[in-house]
Amino acid sequence: MGKAVLGLFTYVDDMLAAADKLKKSGFSDVTIFSPIPLGHEIEHVLGERKNYVRYFTFFGGVT
Repeated sequence: MGKAVLGLFTYVDDMLAAADKLKKSGFSDVTIFSPIPLGHEIEHVLGERKNYVRYFTFFGGVT
């Protein structure tokens, strides 16, 4: 069974700092759930995620 960490943060800056520390300490898959959209802030800390929507769009257009 893998390791898991759960955190509850009041401020976005604290959450992003904790996610950065987790990523640097060796956790390979860090997932953040937030009630507000934080796309650019999360991508800055964790890196860009793979997006497969472009492939569906391409194959839909070809079809």
